Parts: sequence; structure tokens; C-alpha cells
Amino acid sequence: MNITKHARLYIAAIVLLIGALLAIVYMLLPVGFYKLPVRMWLQPPTLVIFSSITAELAEQTQSGYDAMRLAFQEVDGFSGGYPVAIRSQFNSEGTDVRTGSWTERGERKNAQDAVKDPLVVAYVGPGYSGAAQISMPILNKGGLLHLTVNNTYPGLTREGYAEGEPEKYYPTGVRNYFRMAADDTYQAEAALDFLQELGVRSIFILSDTGLYGLGLAREMNRLLQESTIEVAGSEVVPLEQTVLDILMESILEESPDAIYFGGDLSKEFAQLVINLKSAGYEGVIMGGDGIYAADYLRTFGAAAENIYVTSPGATVLKDGAGIQKKFYDAYVAEYDREPTGQDALMYDAVRITLDALEHVGYDRAKIVEYVHRIQDFKGVFGPVTFDENGDINQRHFQIYQFKNDDFAYVQDISF
Repeated sequence: MNITKHARLYIAAIVLLIGALLAIVYMLLPVGFYKLPVRMWLQPPTLVIFSSITAELAEQTQSGYDAMRLAFQEVDGFSGGYPVAIRSQFNSEGTDVRTGSWTERGERKNAQDAVKDPLVVAYVGPGYSGAAQISMPILNKGGLLHLTVNNTYPGLTREGYAEGEPEKYYPTGVRNYFRMAADDTYQAEAALDFLQELGVRSIFILSDTGLYGLGLAREMNRLLQESTIEVAGSEVVPLEQTVLDILMESILEESPDAIYFGGDLSKEFAQLVINLKSAGYEGVIMGGDGIYAADYLRTFGAAAENIYVTSPGATVLKDGAGIQKKFYDAYVAEYDREPTGQDALMYDAVRITLDALEHVGYDRAKIVEYVHRIQDFKGVFGPVTFDENGDINQRHFQIYQFKNDDFAYVQDISF
């Protein structure tokens, strides 16, 4: 069939027009849309912020989740042209608060699931530094933005701790992990400042065998070498009951003014405190954010009374200004309770992710790059900037005392 010159020109014009229209559509689409499977082009896909949670931290998890929801409500659940949602997944075998400890298998699966899902744009969590060790290299290879509000072990981002750290957590060489809270070099300092205010003259340091606990105890030991406070002893809490009894006798013999515990929700530490209190120990007992869990301390019974803990964040003031007032008012109106410092950090973590999506769209690499470039992001506790390691410029901690089966606020300490 012969096609006239006029017809050929007409067909060429149609092809060019279609091409131009496709180009315009492509430019108008949110960044990253073309990377999605074709079947997802037919309807706006919901992007996901993946949250890795642990059952034994139920109270903090729910409170933080509520703060995350507020951040989504502020943008009507949309950012960068996409609907966005939270997906929470346990990294613990059990879902009961008393048995739901995180597992290596659970955290690895969470990280792998997040990386494999093309709709996941960020990973928030886990609640433990030891668990973060497992997920960090996986998420780094997957190019996912990784935010945390309570992984405080310094070696996750800085040199000078364990061999191969922190490089082994970043196999691609790109830093995709960002802390919303200061690390344990500052947490230990906050605890020591408070213990000095109490007039403590001697401290017995304990830790569990975990990454976080050993690191926090190390920081406290380091600081005490530079202070006038005596180190009455420094031990790892044993798993065997007979050795636990020996440790108790050693502590009672030294009779320190205070016991400082670097560790997570250790059953052995709980038993040790119960035994010490039963034996008449009346000194101060304090721990880090690893034991900032009311359900855990309630298992101590009466022995939990007056235990002190530190927790990342600062007081969200009722009469604050700007973002802080906005967050406080919205949280109280929605949930009829005041937000914690950690709630504010979780809120800001989601806001930063949504802000990145709004500016660079759905592109994992560009999202990570954008967060690296953040300067003075308007956060609840002031302008947020991350250094080259992914550590935040804010250094706030709160002191709580466990009284009448719950935490009572004592004071803020900032650096």
C-alpha cells in the first residue's frame, strides 16, 4: 500500500505529539513513579514508612506511633504527590510485653522486607542498638533512609569502639543512618551530672552483655576516671544465680552510694535489684534509656520504687513556641495526655521523611542525600542538623524516677 507524502507527515506529527504528551506526563509524575511496576501506574500507590517494633517496649511504641500519626495528619497523609502510610512490624518472636524481646532473625526479616518492597521509602527503628547492628548493613545496601530515636551506642556512627566500626554498618560507603537523639557519650554524662547533684560519692557500675549495655557502662567508667567520684566496682551482671548471689554480696560489702546499670530489660538485673533491696540496700539505683520501660520495672514489685532512668529528648513545653507548641497542643487534643521527649523525636523523624519526599519525590538515593543536606530543619526542640556521621546536633536527656508504678519526671539535662 502506497502512503502519500501528506499521510506520512500526518503520521509523523501524531507520533511527535504523542511523544511530547508522554514527556509532559513523565515530567509531571512524582519522582520515582517510573520505577514502580506498571500495574501500580493505574492507581496512586501508597508509599510506606516502615517501623520495626519490639513487643516488650509496648508503651513507648504506642506513644511514639501516636506522635507519628500526628505528622501524617498535618499533611493529610500525602507527600511528594503520593499517599503515605506507616507499617509496623515486630522484630520479636512473641507479641507479649513480658516475652517479646527482639531477635536477630526478626530484625533481619524486617530489614529485608523493607528493602524488597519498592513502596518503602524509610525505616524507623529498631528500639535497640544491638538490633540496629543487624538491620543497618541490609538497609544500607538497599539504599533506604534509616532513622532512629533511641539507638545510642556510639559505635554505630563513630570510630573508637569495636573493631570494624562504624564502616561495617555501611557496606556501600554511603551514610544512610541518622540518629534523632544524642549517643551514650552524652547519656552517661547526663546521668553522672545528676548523680553528682544527689551528692553521690561512690558508684558501682553494672552492665549486661549487650552492645548497648557494655558501651554505656564503658562511657560511665571513662567519665568517672575524670571525676572525684569513686568507682566501687564494675561488673557484668551474670546469668547464673550462684554468681549473681556473689555479685550481690560484693555490692553490699562495698556499700556504694549508687548503682549504675548500663543495659536493656535484663531479668537478671531485675532479680539482683530485688535481692539487694531485700538485703537492705538503700542507695541510689539508676539506668539508661534501656530500662525506660514501665512494664519492665513493674516486674520488680516494690523494689522498683525510686529507680532513676535517663531518656533521650527534652520536655515538650505547654507554653512553648512554634513547632513545639503546635505539637504539644495537637498531641494533647488528640490523645488527652502530654507527649514525652521521645514522642517528639519520633514526630520529627516522620516530618523529616515527609519533607524529603515533598522536595525530591520517591527516590531512595535522593531522599538519603536530601536528609544529609538538611540545615536547621524546624524541629520540636529547635533547628535540626545532622553531621557527616548522621548524628544530630541536639543533645537533650530527661531524668525520670519510678514512683507508684509509673515514671515521674524529675528534670532535663542538655549539653
